[in-house]
Parts: sequence; structure tokens; C-alpha cells
Amino acid sequence: MSKRLTFEQFRNAIELRSLSAEELAGYVEFDPESAVPRLVFKADALLDDAGQDYNVDHAIYSFFQRPREERRNKDTGKVSVVAEGDSWFNLPQFIFLGPLQPFPPAIAERIERNSRFDMRNIAHWGHTIDEIRKKKKYLTVLKMDEPKYFMLCGGGNDLQIGLANGKFMQKYNSNRPHSKYLTENGLAGIDQISKAYGEILHEVTTQFPDISVLCHGYDYPRPHVGQGQYFGRHLRALGIPDRKMDGILKPIVNLLNKTIKAETAKFNKVQFINLRNSTKKYTWVDDMHPGWDAFRILAEKFENEMW
Repeated sequence: MSKRLTFEQFRNAIELRSLSAEELAGYVEFDPESAVPRLVFKADALLDDAGQDYNVDHAIYSFFQRPREERRNKDTGKVSVVAEGDSWFNLPQFIFLGPLQPFPPAIAERIERNSRFDMRNIAHWGHTIDEIRKKKKYLTVLKMDEPKYFMLCGGGNDLQIGLANGKFMQKYNSNRPHSKYLTENGLAGIDQISKAYGEILHEVTTQFPDISVLCHGYDYPRPHVGQGQYFGRHLRALGIPDRKMDGILKPIVNLLNKTIKAETAKFNKVQFINLRNSTKKYTWVDDMHPGWDAFRILAEKFENEMW
């Protein structure tokens, strides 16, 4: 049990870096109600209320990014890579799923740990591809680092938000084909993901023509794993039986992959990596995130394309 702190004590401890990653785990957790991975304070973790404008998710992200930035100031002589994306590139590993079961290192984290490349990972677990497009942090970092490779992922959180809002999918009908569950809003959402990729890729390939870009779609979610926070519970709310979930999600994931791949094909030096079925024989930690061995396999697919 972590020592309870006032909000000011916690905020000062974050700014001064006087809490370890292990200690932080006693104060924050993933919001079980959020449509995307987002850290919030645990109930009764603080002695008083947090400041209304305080974003603990961003504070924790910055807490872990600072030492990464400091390490990246050194010339390693290795091939340099910048990774921008969501939780498939970056997860807070101090968060535990259960006793002695932390979240696994995601794709870009795994590559960083393997130490074959000089990795700068700016991905944020809860970001949508639309947020990435609007913030444009990648442009600043690419200009600063001038890497050989730029890894980009996104769209999963955009899809999850639309599903959670009840706008992207039809209610269950036993006579409806599996490929017909996206609503007009859902199709428009996929189109917006495509446009965000197009804008990002246009900017990157125009401003940094010597950089090679690697993009991916997602492997098929597993709506029955864990509490089904990101897919399972929302499908149940639409009346979709558990036995039908995989079949109904598959065409949607295929369309998302097809859409991203089509956008990458418009640009030189941009490659699409197909991850579907790559983790089929491995376990996942929840319905949206592969487990330790699965992420290792996915990271290897990227590394094999960057030699």
C-alpha cells in the first residue's frame, strides 16, 4: 500500500522525480471506463482532490519521456529511428495487470530494448491518429534527429472512441452479413483515419525525402480477453453474441488495414507492414494489446525491414 499524499506532494514528487516507477504504480491506473488507454488516479490514492486542470496521464508520460530524451542526446553510431503512434508502440510498463504481471513492452519499446537501433520513441498510448496529426510533434523531432527511419502507427484509438460512442456499428441482427456492421459514421471514421495518414505522410515525405517510413495496421482484436474494455463490452452493448464478435470485427480490421495500406502506396519510401495473424498463436493481455511474446514477434517484423 503506497503512502497517501496530498495532490501538491504528488505533483512535486513527479516534477522532482522523487518517486520510482514502482512507487508510481500505487497511485495511478488505467481508467476502466475510458475508450482508450488513459491513466487516472486510483481511488483514495490522494489525501485531497487533484487540481481540476491537472492531467495525470500527461504528467506520467512526461515523467518517462524525460530520461528517454536525455539518453537520446548521445551519438550511438547506430541507425536512428523515430517512432510516433499509440499503445502498440508505447505502454506504461509500471502498470500491472495482476500480481507480477506488468504490461509488456510495445513494438517501439521492444526495439529500443533490443539496442540494435538508436530509437527515439515519442508515441503516447492514448493518442488517436487525429491527435498525432494535429500536434505534429513528429515534425519537430524528425527535423532535430534526421533519422533514417520513421515508424508511424495510429487509428486504433480513433476506432475505439467511435465504437464506445455507439456511432460506428450497427446493432446485432442475425440476418446482417458480418461485412455490413459499420454505419455511415463508421465508414466516415475510417475515411478520416485515412486522411490523417495522408496528411502526415505528405508532410514527412515532402519535408524529409530521405527518410524511410514504416506504417502498419493492427492484428485482429480479441474481444473476449480480460474485461473487454476496448471492444468486447461495446459489442455486447449492441447485442452482439460473444460467438459472433470475432467474425464481425474481422472485416472492420481488414478495411482499416486496407485503407492505411492504400494511403501508404501513394508515397515513395513509405512501406506498409501487415501484422494480421502475426500474433495468432500468442496470448494477449487484454482485448486490444498483445502480450510479451506477441509484441516481440511484431517488433521483429519492423526490425527485419530496417536492416
